[in-house]
Amino acid sequence: AYGVLASSSFVRISSVNIDAGSYIWTAGMAISSWTTVSYSSITVQAAHGLYIDGAFNTVSYSTAANDDTDVGRYPLYLVGASSNTFTSVRMVNLNGQGTRLQSSHNNTFTSSTLQSGCYGVCSQVTYTAVTLLNSSSNTFSASTMIDETGFGLEIESGSGYNTVIFSTMSGGANDETQFGFKESQGAYNTISNSYISGSSAAIISGSTGTVFNSNDLNSGQFNNSVLSIVGGSSGVSVSSNTLFGAIGANKASGIYLNSNSGSIILSTNTIRYVQNGIYIATHSAQTTIIVTSNTIIT
Repeated sequence: AYGVLASSSFVRISSVNIDAGSYIWTAGMAISSWTTVSYSSITVQAAHGLYIDGAFNTVSYSTAANDDTDVGRYPLYLVGASSNTFTSVRMVNLNGQGTRLQSSHNNTFTSSTLQSGCYGVCSQVTYTAVTLLNSSSNTFSASTMIDETGFGLEIESGSGYNTVIFSTMSGGANDETQFGFKESQGAYNTISNSYISGSSAAIISGSTGTVFNSNDLNSGQFNNSVLSIVGGSSGVSVSSNTLFGAIGANKASGIYLNSNSGSIILSTNTIRYVQNGIYIATHSAQTTIIVTSNTIIT
């Protein structure tokens, strides 16, 4: 079922190569806590690549790849995992879902590449390079999250206080529902100094306290808004970003606001190549929208 199963703690794994056929169906490698994995390679088919359910593990200079369209198998799967560190890793599923953090907290990714997609025959068209579900206080720094046919990073319900900095989030540009960044019912997540692209760069829905600061956002070829804030979001701050609409997408808006509550602050952003710089639709009576010192170039 496994290539390597380390159920005990304080294990050191180095320069291990796992190249699995049909005999590994659970995970190429599974570790618990206080384990070090370095300079290793995991390649599996219908299984997780690297599975972690413990704490204080260190993974560096290693690769995990699976080739599985099943949405329940991931190149890296953290479930109930905390305080793990990933440095210069590459986690890839080119025909299915990417890395998944579920009920996992205080994990750190640095200088890593996390990728998913559909480059063959897939069970669905849209996958996600990195998904966070009920996961908080995780950090992605100087990392790349890319899916050329789906989402780069998706933060789902119950996930808060996560930070992305100096990173790239790229979604597809061939369908109007593909985003570089998507947040649904998150809380107090921060995206800063990063590059975000997709058919629409980013959407924030039903979320509280999101901070977007000093990012470059680019929409693709569809007539999508570069950044959408919708669905009852509140306490969102968008400042010092540069937003680019797709040239020729003359129905697009730079920032689109609809059906929010609480406060929305848009400050010192530069918005280019859109029909509407900032589109403010209908909001509840309790909504306060502050727009100050933005530059719009059409």
